[in-house]
Amino acid sequence: MISHMLSFRPSVWTGHSRMESRFSVLLVLGLLLGGGILFPGGKLDAQEQRNLRHILIATENVANKLLAAAQSGTDFKMLARRYSLDVGTKILGGDLDWVSPGQMEPEFSLAAFSIPEIGGFATCKTRYGWHVIQYVDQRGGVKEKPSDKDTDSGGANPETTDKGKAEVNSPKNPLPVNPSADRNEDLAWQISFSDRIYTPGKNGEVPQIDLTIRATNKSETALKVIDPVLWPLGLIVRYQFGKLNVPVNAPEGYSRSKFKLEEIAPGATIQRSFRLQDYVDVSQNWPIVRVIWRGDTLFDRSSKQEILPTGQDSLQKMKSRWRFYRSGEANFNLLPEVKSDERWVVCIFSSGRIWIELNNNEAIPGLNAAIVSSIRKGDWDKRPFDFFNNQVMRFGLSAESTGNQGIEIPSSAQFTGVVNRGDFIALPTKLSNSALGFGQRFGLSITDGAQLSTKNGSIIGRIILEEGDPLRRLEERNGEKKTSQITLALAWPYDLIPDRTRKAMEKSPEEKVDLQKKEASKSKEKIVETKKPILQKSPKEILKKEEERAKIREKAKQSTLEKVIEKNPAQVLVPLPRIQMETSNGTFLIQLFENDAPNTVAHFIHLVESGFYDGLTFHRRVRTDSSEGFVQGGSPDGTSAGKLDYTIVDEPSIRRPVKKYSVVMARHHTRDNSASTQFFIALDDLDYLNGQYTVFGEIINGQQSAMRLDSRSTIKSMKVLSKRDREYKFKKFNQSP
Repeated sequence: MISHMLSFRPSVWTGHSRMESRFSVLLVLGLLLGGGILFPGGKLDAQEQRNLRHILIATENVANKLLAAAQSGTDFKMLARRYSLDVGTKILGGDLDWVSPGQMEPEFSLAAFSIPEIGGFATCKTRYGWHVIQYVDQRGGVKEKPSDKDTDSGGANPETTDKGKAEVNSPKNPLPVNPSADRNEDLAWQISFSDRIYTPGKNGEVPQIDLTIRATNKSETALKVIDPVLWPLGLIVRYQFGKLNVPVNAPEGYSRSKFKLEEIAPGATIQRSFRLQDYVDVSQNWPIVRVIWRGDTLFDRSSKQEILPTGQDSLQKMKSRWRFYRSGEANFNLLPEVKSDERWVVCIFSSGRIWIELNNNEAIPGLNAAIVSSIRKGDWDKRPFDFFNNQVMRFGLSAESTGNQGIEIPSSAQFTGVVNRGDFIALPTKLSNSALGFGQRFGLSITDGAQLSTKNGSIIGRIILEEGDPLRRLEERNGEKKTSQITLALAWPYDLIPDRTRKAMEKSPEEKVDLQKKEASKSKEKIVETKKPILQKSPKEILKKEEERAKIREKAKQSTLEKVIEKNPAQVLVPLPRIQMETSNGTFLIQLFENDAPNTVAHFIHLVESGFYDGLTFHRRVRTDSSEGFVQGGSPDGTSAGKLDYTIVDEPSIRRPVKKYSVVMARHHTRDNSASTQFFIALDDLDYLNGQYTVFGEIINGQQSAMRLDSRSTIKSMKVLSKRDREYKFKKFNQSP
């Protein structure tokens, strides 16, 4: 218990309001005295103790509303994290641990120990404010029996496990929910597709896309799950770089009258297969469709579509547990086969996007089809680059991934010519029959004038567009002896590529050469800029620029926080929203500056709640000899060029400098209002960015985890721990071309 309190209480000393701090200090002293720590020889073990949670509120009216919400089945811990004014307990869902009679304020103890049965609630008023109290469990004295309404239809209630007895880890109880975690693992969920590649029929008919969802009971207690027919309602379906969160609906003809619960035995698995088209419109061809499954999404959609039975307490209790369930990601391709007369484009993601158009007149028949097929299978992803004589940037596919297949080069074939920067080359390798073939090794030329012969390859395409200056950045990494790899590769038919890529394809050869020269010139300018990261601007110039942007910001902020404050000025006094981010390098807590950047915060919360950031990477880590710099992430494609189809308005403030542990929106360094989903975490004071970039948050706990982030780190999950009692709407900014 000592270690528990030490990890639980330090936040009460962080300088919050007097009411919060005094209550938390009293709580610590009470636990020390009443819990038997200072007097281990006492006889408190025989005395009744109750495991309690509470929410500290300023007014009786709000306390009564929260009491009604808790009694109706709303998750008490969620309410505490969102509304409680006690900073020492809110992040733990209001958990007070084990409390003895007389240990707390007299009014609090009287109310808490007057609750007649486990699972009940009460309110009271102390000198610190109003409290909503939940009675979770009991030890010592005469054990109270839980009420019928507290019995979960899925087995033992993980919210009421007796933490003080030996059966806390009993196999008869489901694994408990960790209040600071993002998932509950008594049920493990998996999704998979029957294939990764689906090809439309001859007349464009959509093929049947078969999806399997599995639920495994990892506890040793039988658990109930809601009707498996509804499981696909928990799917979040996204078209990579296209539609975000495609609508998912219950199958035609399903109604409340058909609803049923199904039980999973201990250690057993329930597996169901579904036809994805019965729930989601996936008629549009697309290179990659990303899918994950979340329990909270399932309940939200079921409720909105009014297909869950009403008045069942067991469903409300299941909902509070299911919001911690989620699966890993699965994806599939829905694209036609490659035809010789079609135009195909390969997109390589590595330090930016490299768009390559494959030659229409194939040097080797069938090679384009083989390339597209291997990309769809994921054979190109995570393949490292190597640089040959500073002339070509090469990568290869393993024989295991390709099945040692390739396109044999005819003995009569002759390939000669001059290779220029940006040419895409098929490099010959030996096939299983010892003949030379193409399809397992490729290269991108980074110089002009190299001679090509039959023995060293064939030009099979050319770069038509670079986004994020990837070739230069990859060359720089090579010069610094750093490794690089392909993050992701996709193959797009001409009719699906973005407009900017299509425009680049339609340029004449002369225009493309001019464009490449301009890009090369910009690259040199950027190299010079990186040598002088500190902007040469005086404070007066920064303030003047801030004033010029003020009108745009004020106009964009309408219908966001300021409009709310006009109606309710007290809104600014409510605690700021908080986000928890779990990464491969640790977990940290972010406080969002809603008063300073309301539109940015609303947009960020929208993305977090939709699960957008789950599974994305920190693709960029920048530091110098004199500064720790920053780490950047949140890109949908893992590169600095990734974004949605809209941006949001900048909201910089001289009140919020870019200091160490600030969370800042990333944007194009020469274009205002170009931020989308990417953000960076400052790992040092970056004064040269003050007044230009939107600082919308700050890491307030877990800073050392943030310092360990690098370009290989992954965002496992992000979740909203608390936010204000208002609707979080945001405005999009339609950026001019």
